[in-house]
Amino acid sequence: MQIVVIGAGNMGCLYGANLSRAGVEVTLVDPWQEHIEQIQAHGLTMAGLHGEFAATVQATNDPKTAPAADLVIILVNAYSTGEAAESARLLLKKNGFALTLQNGLGNVEVLQQVLGQERVLAGLSFHSADLQGPGSV
Repeated sequence: MQIVVIGAGNMGCLYGANLSRAGVEVTLVDPWQEHIEQIQAHGLTMAGLHGEFAATVQATNDPKTAPAADLVIILVNAYSTGEAAESARLLLKKNGFALTLQNGLGNVEVLQQVLGQERVLAGLSFHSADLQGPGSV
């Protein structure tokens, strides 16, 4: 399964790293160039209650260079949902889905307008993370 995470902030990195650790092919998409370059060069460093590990994920700041995805996970701030939806539209395989785990109201509706109701999944996350700097959570 190919998963693309749009938004490589706290939560995007948390989900991307753990999915990668479980053996899933993951690509992170985010406009923060320094962060993306650090991940490309050294992987994504994760530190938490159970120790530290380096996750091997692909990363890009250009959604057009990300692979076609079975699942796109949307983890951007609400004001970026429209742009993320357009990126997801370009990335999703024919039978792919977009999953939003965002905070706030109205994100599902924005995604549905761009992708269609049948392709959008909504979920909740009770996780937290803190981005320490480029490539480090």
